[in-house]
Amino acid sequence: MSKVFRKRPWILLIILLSCLAGSIILPYILTDTPFMLGWDMRTQYSSFYENLKTMFLEMKNTGSLPFYSWSAFLGNNFWGSKLFYYHDIFDYLSLLIFPNFDYNRVIMLQTFVKLGIAGVCFYRYCQYHHYSSSTSIIGSLLFAFSSYSLEALKDPFFLSFYIFIPLYFLAIDRYLIEKKKIGYILITAFLAITNYYHFYSLSVFSVIYFMYRYSCLHNTLKGFFKEAIPLIGTYIIAVLLAGFALIPEFFNILTNQRIGNSSAFLFYDSIKTYFYILSGLFFPSSIIINRTNEFSSIYTYVSDNNTVLYVCLWAGSFCSLLIPQIFSKKGKNKNTIIFLLVNLLIMIIPFGSSIMHGFSEPAFRWFQFPLFVNLTLILPYLDENQLINRKCLFLSVLFISLILLLGTPLLGIFCNIPFQKYSREYSLILIALPFLWIGYFVLLKGKKWIFIIFTFVEVLFVSYMSVYSNSYYRQFTKETIQGVTHVLQNRNDLNQYLLTLDEKNSEQFYRIYIDPSSVYWDYSTNLNLNFNVMGLMTYDSTVSSSIVDMNRIVDIESYLPWSYEIKDPYLIDFLCTKYAVVTDISQLPHKNFKQVGEFNYLLIFENLNYQNFVRTYHNIITLNHENIQSEEILNTVICHEEDLDQLEKLINLSGNVECTYINRQSNQIYAGINSSDSEFISIPIPYDEGWNIEINGEKIQYYSVNGGMIGFSIPKGYSEIHMIFIPQGFKMGMVASLTGVLLLIILVIAEKIQKKVKKQNL
Repeated sequence: MSKVFRKRPWILLIILLSCLAGSIILPYILTDTPFMLGWDMRTQYSSFYENLKTMFLEMKNTGSLPFYSWSAFLGNNFWGSKLFYYHDIFDYLSLLIFPNFDYNRVIMLQTFVKLGIAGVCFYRYCQYHHYSSSTSIIGSLLFAFSSYSLEALKDPFFLSFYIFIPLYFLAIDRYLIEKKKIGYILITAFLAITNYYHFYSLSVFSVIYFMYRYSCLHNTLKGFFKEAIPLIGTYIIAVLLAGFALIPEFFNILTNQRIGNSSAFLFYDSIKTYFYILSGLFFPSSIIINRTNEFSSIYTYVSDNNTVLYVCLWAGSFCSLLIPQIFSKKGKNKNTIIFLLVNLLIMIIPFGSSIMHGFSEPAFRWFQFPLFVNLTLILPYLDENQLINRKCLFLSVLFISLILLLGTPLLGIFCNIPFQKYSREYSLILIALPFLWIGYFVLLKGKKWIFIIFTFVEVLFVSYMSVYSNSYYRQFTKETIQGVTHVLQNRNDLNQYLLTLDEKNSEQFYRIYIDPSSVYWDYSTNLNLNFNVMGLMTYDSTVSSSIVDMNRIVDIESYLPWSYEIKDPYLIDFLCTKYAVVTDISQLPHKNFKQVGEFNYLLIFENLNYQNFVRTYHNIITLNHENIQSEEILNTVICHEEDLDQLEKLINLSGNVECTYINRQSNQIYAGINSSDSEFISIPIPYDEGWNIEINGEKIQYYSVNGGMIGFSIPKGYSEIHMIFIPQGFKMGMVASLTGVLLLIILVIAEKIQKKVKKQNL
């Protein structure tokens, strides 16, 4: 067997990766416990996966692209905003291969595969740089099961990006060494499509990394820009290839309320943050995050702009102990030291992390890139034990031990937090100490097979402590999940039932109020996505940006940032809410409802104030008007200051409108409207530049009114309305992608010609 491993070490790697990934998932399977259902998994990923499934089914049935989601909060540009979560290739593959699997099984399978891919990708990086098989295996295990990776299990689309990082940096190295460009274009385009959030951070970090690697290869920075120009060109080709997704996303990002919103510039608001950065390098913080409660009193700090700050840089005791070797006389390298200091500077200055976070609130998710580089820096010491400065190694283990022993109590004293509030987490920190000292003696021993065994055992322990051991990630029983995700039976069952209550429902536009605490048991504010229901609540930071205006009329934000729940009775009526689903009459948003049925033991009430799709107005004010009352949304146009003069001319003091029918088909709406006079109307659909609206075949101008809804003028008499949604920038993105494909083909042909010429010259 040992001969097989010596000849094909990748077999041993696959076995070890499978055992470790399996050890994370197996306890959940054996105990029949839902997998990793933390807050974001419940409120976003599982529901978004169900929404993606809905969009896929609709695309299959109608042939239309998934541009617009009606079950997202009040309607949403799916392509431009929800693809923030949906570019995950693993979700697409899961839908194609296992279309009937529930999300719990899907995410377990994905986790197993992703962790394996992470290890294989890092192994490929190591093999290219000619490290020994044992060193490559150790590095692969540490990368695949770093604290960043283990923490990212609860954010699957972050993990989907992380696992391919080695291939990206390998592509840069191959360009610098061999001038290979095609591989860089393909991996860059792939990562750009996978997650633009991390891709932006990676793009910024790549500049620093390229300069560092160039200086290492040439021992100077002279001429680096000339060398970088072709790579910049290939980067542009890659971005063009991904244009069909990136450009619509870019237009959507420009309106995101998070952009340009930072609470710190040169110094962080709390000393805790600096402690996280220091300790995160030496301790697997994935063990303690979210363990006592979601926002622990000492180990997690929430910034003024509601960004949770924690640091996940740990990649094994070997990495913690060997990184200081870079600064020893034996291993000193000026270029590497400068590179590490630049990274440290960006880490500790809030503006640095703000830049890496898209000029928004500083966050440390970009630390996955320095984590990867840290691992690559220790590979030579694992490969050649004689390079290790033993005095430096001893000082390192002493220094780290002191940080782990004294850092937390000192922080508690400084922040005036009683020891009992963090004693449990502190005991978990102390657990890391034995591994640190064992790792120290293993490094002194210098036996590669012992290195592998120690790494496997340490990662196995940390993985268990980070995931299944954390009760927060197994707080729900299978029966609870089954109950709440089927309380309205299956997707579209409630919608089908409502069609039986009123024959007009098939030609009406209406929303449904669902009492969250009694119906959804406070499990999630996004279960409307599971059931494909046009509901009135969400937890989602990428809702249509136009509805932010609604908060200036009536407060729609719920108990958490980016959490919305509409309960105001006037807003309920304005948004064409026809039905309410409750367990008791006291949960209705206002009194003018009557019971019309029961569904799965839930009470169904009809809103007697319901008005179908359109509403006309006789008054107008601006959003800047003082003391706007919520009831004004029913009878007054509330517009932006710059639109006031134009809209005043369109307001009619008399007249009424009626929607005779409405047909909503994926990305399109057809409606018939009778009007007694020329009128200005609003419809309960969020304003978005992607809509094209025609009245009787003529394109018309529309406005953002009454809290970010669409408003426009209609003529007297009967009008046929046709609305079609194509995300802003999609056509431009398709042109960019086709241009990228053309340039890639030209580049491939040019390289082949160049190779032939070289062969002929030889």
